[in-house]
Amino acid sequence: MPPSSASDEEITARGPLEVINLRLKDLPVDDLASFAEVVASLSEQEAEELLLEGAEVLSKDGKVVSSQPDARTVFHGDLHGDIVTLYDVWELLGLKNVLSSYKLVFLGDYVDRGPKQLEALLLVLVLKAKRPSEVFVLRGNHEPFPGLEPLPHDFPQHLAQRFRDWKRVYGAAKKVFDAMPLSLLVEGAVVAYHGGPATVLLRRGCKGVSCIYGDPEREVVEEILWNDPANVCGWDDGPEECWSPSPRGRGVLWGPGATRYLLNAVGVKYIVRANTPVDGVAFYHGGKVVSVFTRKGTPFFNKRAGVWAPDFLDSGWHAMPSSWAVVV
Repeated sequence: MPPSSASDEEITARGPLEVINLRLKDLPVDDLASFAEVVASLSEQEAEELLLEGAEVLSKDGKVVSSQPDARTVFHGDLHGDIVTLYDVWELLGLKNVLSSYKLVFLGDYVDRGPKQLEALLLVLVLKAKRPSEVFVLRGNHEPFPGLEPLPHDFPQHLAQRFRDWKRVYGAAKKVFDAMPLSLLVEGAVVAYHGGPATVLLRRGCKGVSCIYGDPEREVVEEILWNDPANVCGWDDGPEECWSPSPRGRGVLWGPGATRYLLNAVGVKYIVRANTPVDGVAFYHGGKVVSVFTRKGTPFFNKRAGVWAPDFLDSGWHAMPSSWAVVV
């Protein structure tokens, strides 16, 4: 028989440390304080087991996951351990709808540079476990691909401050990172990444969904996780002319012509991405690239945070993309 699990009420009544066989679905996400209390009480073994469960759930999605444009969908940018701002945004949208009705897309960077890094990572895994076909958890550059580690990557130090045998917990987290998809395709509507499209694929004349992911893996993954939009070419230029070295030292800058090529090749209307600390939501390349950042505070300099939440059931959803920005 599968192990029994505890309800949110049982967790609250009995206390987080008394729960046996804790599963991701047991964590109470409808109340921020209760969720934070449970995570703060986790033992090394519990944290490790929850992360390994999350890796198993994510492994069913593959490198590119697809969804239908059949619901309001909330695209979240970098969290970096800031779940307070996340809940503030959700309150504007209506917390009940967020947790039960809307599709949720997380574009990566759950850990590093913030106070609640394990909480942010576990939160998105809980949501995925509760609603596996309606929640999508993509990889960011701070969920590092081997050999592409960011600086700083302070998540291991964050865990070391909490757990004596922190390497076990971090080992489980790395399995979560490796199980995360790299891109989401909302059919006919959006292609989403953490950083942006892999220009190495566009520059060799890819067609259809082969423009989203392919070989060489390391170069493609680096671009997907690290790229940024910039005006390095014109809209009508070919993708071979529409890239430039990135000041980040990883990935590249991609230009409007590369955006045009990808949208036409894949048959979508927008690219949605994160990675840049904008004031909530910003638009590039004639409004065809939507950039989202869902975190506030140091060391970033954005004053506002937000999500992009188009209702794909609205036949005119694509006409005014800025109208779907929700910012705090």
